[in-house]
Amino acid sequence: MAALRSPRTLRQLLTGVAIATIALVLGSAPAAPPPRIVPSADAPVIPGHALHGMSDEDMARWVRDYFASHPMRGERSMDVAVDTFIANGNFRFDLDGNDTTAIDTAYIEQGQTLLFKWEAGTHTLKSGDGPNLPGPDGTLFDQPLDATHLEFAFRFDSVGVFPFYCSPHFFFGMQGMVVVRAPAGLRAYQGHCPHQGALLAEGEVEGRALVCRNHRWRFDLESGRRLGGTECLATHPVIETDGQLVVEVRETRAQGAA
Repeated sequence: MAALRSPRTLRQLLTGVAIATIALVLGSAPAAPPPRIVPSADAPVIPGHALHGMSDEDMARWVRDYFASHPMRGERSMDVAVDTFIANGNFRFDLDGNDTTAIDTAYIEQGQTLLFKWEAGTHTLKSGDGPNLPGPDGTLFDQPLDATHLEFAFRFDSVGVFPFYCSPHFFFGMQGMVVVRAPAGLRAYQGHCPHQGALLAEGEVEGRALVCRNHRWRFDLESGRRLGGTECLATHPVIETDGQLVVEVRETRAQGAA
């Protein structure tokens, strides 16, 4: 039995996309205070050292300037949200009421809506792993969360693992994660296509099908069976217990594999 101990480990298993870990190393304090720096909004995030010298007005100005040159993205959902992330003044997207949680993670079903609500500070809400990291960045949503943009609701129509972060506070660890299940629950399948062995983690989810990147073979997300063929992906049981996902990896072969 293999226990997945974090949403990032889950993302590596289910999607095969490695998430880089960024460590912010702080040296000893300088003899004299450094000059006050207000970064340009052209930067994807504000460097950690610059945040300490920014006032609330500086932060608000940075966010305004950022969205003046970066159009807001994401279609606002009008559906009732099943859960809510709170963007608070402690640089957290809080879901469980505990600011010590490293990365709060919401588990929802395909087609459900989450609400992102402002509480304090000046923040943004951007989909993706983070600036300059692998994977699409800001393609699902990129929105302000501040005293004039109080909330944003988004419906997740695709199955998968969707990280997000605050652009100015990324280096303070202001990140979150959404795990979207198929209506029938989570599924873990073999990692290679039975056609020519392409990595299925490098494919994509279209509706209720997993699509191989090489020759566009399509597999039903609930059964693993190839649409329009006889092949079927080998499955591995997934159990959710005490906030962890456990995958039992079995030595099996896909039906129809050569």
